[in-house]
Amino acid sequence: MASTNNLQTVTDSEGRVITFRGVSVFEQAKLLRIMKPEQAQNFSYLAMVMVFLQVRSIDGVPMPWPASEALLDAHMEKVGDAGWLALRPDTPNNGEEKADAEAEGYLKN
Repeated sequence: MASTNNLQTVTDSEGRVITFRGVSVFEQAKLLRIMKPEQAQNFSYLAMVMVFLQVRSIDGVPMPWPASEALLDAHMEKVGDAGWLALRPDTPNNGEEKADAEAEGYLKN
């Protein structure tokens, strides 16, 4: 997981410069408030969302923290597959097992 303090950048396969940092505990709490209970208990989904929410800007355009489920979906759609793979180049398309392990780590911290 990326540090919650240090901004980092990566360029995705579409040539977009993605600025990212880790998701803080406070931000995780805000996320849980907008998620449905069944989503928050789905560790694979939660781990995926945490990766998407590391993105703070794309090509210098800020990515505001989503305040609703619809805005969360829009955030993930904007980052897209290319952004996901740039942040997680080691994750195969079906990296569900790894996502489960990471989600459990998020919940323990």
